[in-house]
Amino acid sequence: MKPLKQIDPKSLIIGFLLCAVVFLTLGLAQAEVVKVRIIGIDKSSFESWDAIKVSN
Repeated sequence: MKPLKQIDPKSLIIGFLLCAVVFLTLGLAQAEVVKVRIIGIDKSSFESWDAIKVSN
């Protein structure tokens, strides 16, 4: 097997900047705030299923 070539600093900087641009672009693509709703589970529909067992 051939030994792996070392990454030169120029390629490392270009790769880092490209990843930063991609992540920033994906972050800016979502313009509105993400809304999270907490919903309950109707016990009559799912009698044998408990998502989280909570006790007081």
